[in-house]
Amino acid sequence: MKPSKNDLRDVNFTDDPKEKIKKDIFAKFRDMKAKVGHTIPSKWLTLRYYHSLTPKEQEYFEIAIKELVDEGFIDNNMGLKQKGYDKIY
Repeated sequence: MKPSKNDLRDVNFTDDPKEKIKKDIFAKFRDMKAKVGHTIPSKWLTLRYYHSLTPKEQEYFEIAIKELVDEGFIDNNMGLKQKGYDKIY
């Protein structure tokens, strides 16, 4: 039997929204087979991805991106840096 939409048994309430966003960003780079310097298309990021997030995740979106920049994985223009490349491959 298919679970109803109101069934919350599969929801993990301990997931960190920032970490989910970071993983999604890395997955997008990997799906694009990105190399150092490649950027995620801004249309995908703002028009598709952001709107797919829950309201709580949207609150953490800019924080997660800033952390990826601060940690040296991407640059301010969403370009993949060597450290990010090494992490996803």
